[in-house]
Formats: sequence, structure tokens, C-alpha cells
Amino acid sequence: MLSMDKSINIRDVLEKKVDERTKALSLSNKMLRQHIRERAGIEEALRNAQDQLEAELSSLNRLHELSTRLLNATDLASALKEILKAAIALCGADMGTIQLYDPARKILTIAAHQGFEQDFLDHFSEENAEGDAACGRALSTLKRVVIEDIQADERYAIHRDVAEKAGFRAVQSTPLCGRDATPLGMLTTHFRAPHAPSERELRMVDLYARQATDFIERLRITECLRDADRRKDELIATLSHELRNPSQRSIVRLCCWSRPVSTWSNANWPRG
Repeated sequence: MLSMDKSINIRDVLEKKVDERTKALSLSNKMLRQHIRERAGIEEALRNAQDQLEAELSSLNRLHELSTRLLNATDLASALKEILKAAIALCGADMGTIQLYDPARKILTIAAHQGFEQDFLDHFSEENAEGDAACGRALSTLKRVVIEDIQADERYAIHRDVAEKAGFRAVQSTPLCGRDATPLGMLTTHFRAPHAPSERELRMVDLYARQATDFIERLRITECLRDADRRKDELIATLSHELRNPSQRSIVRLCCWSRPVSTWSNANWPRG
């Protein structure tokens, strides 16, 4: 009897130890699986970070290449096409436009486009700050406007037929503003499917918008300098001509200016 009781006690102890060992192994397996999941998550995060870093590096390299090309560009239309093409590619868009702002008429007109037919260009040939399109809204506030799905945007209803024919469902418009905050134009990209631009996409749009703005300002400054040089050359040519071939009016003017002021009268007061 004592031997049987002893055997039972030993069996109970063994079963208890086996149970404890099983629980310990189960906990170890659970922790191991958790570590494996965490490691897989870390590896996935590292891969995503690496992919993002490579994408950022590629984008910056292309931006640098574009900047180099723009340094030698003198034609506004071709330069804007280059900027638009790069912006569409790097932001994953399907089509787009760059508009220039006419401060006299207070309207936007298309200066560069990609992926659109003539009916779209005719429909959006002129846009002002009172318009319901993304570019019009962005012009009124001078802040970016994103329409993730034009079918769900009530204000865009007037343009839906044209958008459907052109084949886009989402659009974003980023203002091109000068250093004095005056509007110069608009960079707009379009997407075939509903789309919410990522932070990276919007950051790249801002970079290309800055590129376009800098080029427009640089070209306008160059044009102003050329115009000033042209006017200076015209003035010098006129003065040279007058000195070589003085007209009667020029002689009278010179004579009047050579006389004392007290002798001038209304009749001979120098004109011009």
C-alpha cells in the first residue's frame, strides 16, 4: 500500500513537472513567435525606409539634372514643359498643366500641358480666382488645393464632363508665388483614379513649383534688363543722331538753355 501511494505521488510530481515544462515551452514559443514578428516588422520597416531613401535620392538627382538644364534655358515655354514633365513623373501623376498669371486681366492661362486634348485646353483656357476648378480656388487663397475625387466634390460639378472625357478623377493645384508673394502661375497635376497625395509627393510638387517660380522670375528679370539695354541704345542712338544732325528744334532748345533764366519767356521756354 505504501509502495502504491509512493508511486502515485511520484507520478503526480512528474505530471506537475511535465505540465510546468509544457507551459514554459509554450511561453517560450509564444515569445519566440513575437520576436520573429517584431524582427519581420523591423526588417520590413528597414526595407521601406531604404526604398524611400532611394526614391528620395533619385528624385533629388533628377531635380539637380533639371536645375542644370534650366540654367542654360532661355525659352520659357520649353523650360516649363521640362518642369511639368519632371513633376508629373516624380509625383506619379498622369497629366498636368502649368499656367501663367496675367496681373492685368487677373487670369490664369495655360503655358505648358501634358496628356490633354484641345477640348480640355479650350475649357480651361482662362481661369480666375472666382472659378470652381482647383486652380481657381488655389489662386483665390494662394494655397494648395487638393481634390481627391472630383466626383465627390460639389464645386467641381461644372467641370466633371470635361474631366471625364480627359480621363482624370483627382487633381491638385499648387500656386507659383514670387518672393514678394505675388502670384506668377499655377502647377497642377491630375490623376486617373481617386488619389490622396502623400507627403513626399506634395514635397516634390513644392520643389518643382519653386523651380518654375525661380525660372519665371529669372527670365522676367533678364527681359527687363534687355529692355533697359534696348532703351538705352535707342536713347544713345537718338542723341548721337541729334549731335551729328541737329534739328531746328534742337538748336532752339540748346540756345534757350544757354541763355540766362531771367531772359526766358513763354514763347521761348525750352520744351521737352
